[in-house]
Amino acid sequence: QVWRQLAEHWFSHPYGKRQGNGGSSSRCLEKSDALCLATPLVPALFIFGDSLVDVGTNYFVPNSTLIADIPPFGETHFHHPNGRYSNGLIPSDFLAWFLNLPLVPPYLDGNASHAFGANFASSGAGLLVITNEDRNIISYTQQINQFYSLVSKWKAGQPAAAVNEKIAKSIIHINIGSNDIITTYFSDSRFQQVPPKYYVNFLILLYNRSFKALYDAGARKFAISELGPLGCTPLSRHFVSSELKKQGCYLPLNYMAKSFNYKLNEMLAQLRAELPDAKIITVKSYEIYMDMIRNASKYGFIETRQNCCGAGEFHAEVACGMPVPPDKPFKQFLCQDPSKYLFWDLHPTEQGYRFFSNYLWRGGSGAVAPFNLQKLVTL
Repeated sequence: QVWRQLAEHWFSHPYGKRQGNGGSSSRCLEKSDALCLATPLVPALFIFGDSLVDVGTNYFVPNSTLIADIPPFGETHFHHPNGRYSNGLIPSDFLAWFLNLPLVPPYLDGNASHAFGANFASSGAGLLVITNEDRNIISYTQQINQFYSLVSKWKAGQPAAAVNEKIAKSIIHINIGSNDIITTYFSDSRFQQVPPKYYVNFLILLYNRSFKALYDAGARKFAISELGPLGCTPLSRHFVSSELKKQGCYLPLNYMAKSFNYKLNEMLAQLRAELPDAKIITVKSYEIYMDMIRNASKYGFIETRQNCCGAGEFHAEVACGMPVPPDKPFKQFLCQDPSKYLFWDLHPTEQGYRFFSNYLWRGGSGAVAPFNLQKLVTL
């Protein structure tokens, strides 16, 4: 039954189907108005993925139940909740900053301009359409369909050759796959009937298919994020057994993330050979975040095991900003200085994302390969 469901997913969601709409101007990062006047390093930035890069897509999805829309989300930079699962800026924002672009708005924001790109990412999304489908989110398949719609819209108002050149010179950033493992596989006993190896292989087949769909639409410059150490988040630490807690992280989740990353890099190596005009870099999220966890003081962190925001064990038993049941012997916790914490909730703090984004932008081969985003921009 599970394999039948996966097979139906494979054949029943063609890319390129039109849906959604776009629309008005985003603003630059407030840190420096001069950035708004700087010459963009690329024509546009396009973001695909999940809550690690979502800037508020789910606000525009009717009845979505995965929205960072309550305090204290967004408190550090924006001073109000804005759909970002963090206390402030996330990689999507830092990348726009590095590229001298305005903040790239959600594609579904009808009052925003998408002249400099769009953010299609949706919290909860996965490579499988069924991942968090009941939470009313935009799946990765739908995100790529929306990209096709935006390209078609541009070509309706500009010469096709000019649009093709713009897309080819733009940056595509993808961060996807975590929810397929955490939510779909580890939270659904039906999927655990499938050996992890075969499940990961199927996810990579979908990834390959989606990559080629973006390539066929004209994309040529790709920055791909590997999966981080999924078993080392405060939430994962909370849900494992006492014996596993002594080891620090939930190892089965980490093993599956590493397996995914290995197969992802195999796939990307094959694509580099098959599509020599596609320039692909991979940011080693697992190694980057594990280094932050193991060497906290190197980054100025005092806490890498507990959330800055939340309640209960590891401040992860009750989600950030949510009411604590009256029968629980604890209250909501909010750290005084998020920059000293790696994790905000399940997701990194702005400071954690800052380090991650810096590695992607200017890191060496131990963090991003075969070269960094700064180099990719020049090719």
